[in-house]
Amino acid sequence: MREKSEIPLTYILGSGRSGSTILDATLGNHPSVVSVGELGNAVVSGWGSNQPCACGESVDDCEWWAAVKEKWFAGLEGPTLEEYYQLQTKFERIRSIPKHFGARDEAFVRYESYTVGLFEAIRDVSGASVVVDSSKGLGRAVALASTRGLDVRIIHLVRDPRGVCNSMAKALKKNLGAGVQDDLSAVPVWRTAFEWFVYNLLCLLAVAKGSRGLTLRYEEFVASPVEVLRRLERELGESMEALVQKFRNDSSISFCHQMAGNRVRMTGNVLLKMDRSWAHQLSLRQRILIILLTSPLFFFLGYRWGPGHGIEDSA
Repeated sequence: MREKSEIPLTYILGSGRSGSTILDATLGNHPSVVSVGELGNAVVSGWGSNQPCACGESVDDCEWWAAVKEKWFAGLEGPTLEEYYQLQTKFERIRSIPKHFGARDEAFVRYESYTVGLFEAIRDVSGASVVVDSSKGLGRAVALASTRGLDVRIIHLVRDPRGVCNSMAKALKKNLGAGVQDDLSAVPVWRTAFEWFVYNLLCLLAVAKGSRGLTLRYEEFVASPVEVLRRLERELGESMEALVQKFRNDSSISFCHQMAGNRVRMTGNVLLKMDRSWAHQLSLRQRILIILLTSPLFFFLGYRWGPGHGIEDSA
């Protein structure tokens, strides 16, 4: 049961290229939910960086984010963006997690006050009752869950590592209009697979330890959005009826003011569909290597050898 003073926050946790931007925007299509993208990057990829909001304007020129920033700064004595970024660096990294199990020091109290103030500003400007943050970082998830004034529910989103590896293996050139903030080099398949395994294992352990979270496979969400929304309704304590009715009539997702995230947010809207491109873009040797490097987590999460087996078949 939520305290009246707490801000309901749904936090999407997981590794990169796991579909978090799509899930974030989907939840944001609910009339009582506001989707803000990767809010943890508000300083680096938001204000002062000339990077794009999903509305098409830069975050600095977006009237919606300008209203949030004005309300946030007006409600507190500080912070400056630089100070808030320093506090994020101190408390939102994985190596900072042990700090959250000790006594709260003055720095964390400031972090807590500024963070709650930012979410309050977002809630007030949007008029929504629930905020969705898809920053994905585990350190940030623990920091937010330790913050008084927030009621955090975590969705640990997992995507087939072959899909993640295939996506990360593609180099991208900087294109702000298309939502690519910097040049992105291709990442070797073995490295992405190893990082997928380690990071998702840590996320699973974190969700298992907490009582307000669940693990969700991206492929399951795309294949059966209504069933997944019903599951989220039970787990997150929020009615999803409005979204259920929408998906029964229209499977398109619209984007609004996602501050940062996958470049798909700049497309205006997108249809939910299964992406199996890895099945023909990755070589057999690469696919075998990925499964070897991600076992046994790969099988524990319900994935199987080929696109004709297991969860992909339900699309």
